[in-house]
Amino acid sequence: MCRDDCISIQLGTSNVQIYDVHCKPGHGYSIGGLGFDKNVAQVSNVSVVNSTISDSLTGGGSGFVQSILFSNISMSNVKTAITIDQNYCGGPKICPPTNDTNAVAILGVTYKNITGTYLCRAVSLVCSKYKPCQNITIDTIDLIPSVGTMNKCMGHPICSNAFGTLLNNTTPPLKDCLLSEAQPPALPPIAQLPAMPQKLF
Repeated sequence: MCRDDCISIQLGTSNVQIYDVHCKPGHGYSIGGLGFDKNVAQVSNVSVVNSTISDSLTGGGSGFVQSILFSNISMSNVKTAITIDQNYCGGPKICPPTNDTNAVAILGVTYKNITGTYLCRAVSLVCSKYKPCQNITIDTIDLIPSVGTMNKCMGHPICSNAFGTLLNNTTPPLKDCLLSEAQPPALPPIAQLPAMPQKLF
């Protein structure tokens, strides 16, 4: 019961496997706050498997972030179950003017067999138009509103500048969420752009 990030993955992290971890309450599994103060953020090969999250702000889930897997995760009363936010900067009071040209690249994130209930939104993938999220895979998502939820924030899934593949039907429907990988926009070299902090849940 930490009421903050249950597990926090920060810059320079690679080859991490997380199994059978049960989070309540807090911010869930967070890969985020990366690229702060122009740091070069590198996170790769992280897996979260066979775990649960309940009564939390967000569920799973930023940097040069690649090869991330969330599999067999059970959610209960999570505000937003699946989130990528390339504009995250730690809170509105410290955010600079919006400038997502400096966003950190995200490549290869898989959400597989994610089930349970949410209070606000099932999926929110907010990626940069300058460095879109690429190779996002969604496989077997079954997320429904919590019983009796009458929250003002309740809304449809949000997806912007997220390229990837939907492997099957989902609840809620996400067929129009991911953009086709057939023609992803060209990305500028990572080294030429300073990074802004961001968060992936």
